[in-house]
Amino acid sequence: MHTRLLTAFAAVLPVMALGRVRRGRRCGPELHRVSAHRYRGQLDKAADRAIAHARRRPGAGTVPVVAVREVQRRAYWDFGLRSVPREYAARVLRERLDAAGHRLAVVGDPDTADGR
Repeated sequence: MHTRLLTAFAAVLPVMALGRVRRGRRCGPELHRVSAHRYRGQLDKAADRAIAHARRRPGAGTVPVVAVREVQRRAYWDFGLRSVPREYAARVLRERLDAAGHRLAVVGDPDTADGR
């Protein structure tokens, strides 16, 4: 009798533990939506920080230069985003520059002629 009870308890225990772990976490499509929103927000912040850094760097009378690679670096250093596609980082950088009305030169933008 004790072995049946122990066997039943051993079978139910992982299910109970899994339910406790999953409770309070988002699952399925909702998780992906939240993750995508968080990813975009982190890239926006990385672009803003790269822009702020570029504005502090130049000398008097020069146009600040911000590189797409700098956005990728900030995303990695600040948020641990290892592989941000260059085209996506460039698009986020352009959108942030347009939204803020900054006059900066962008280096490494795939849509520009230099393409560095």
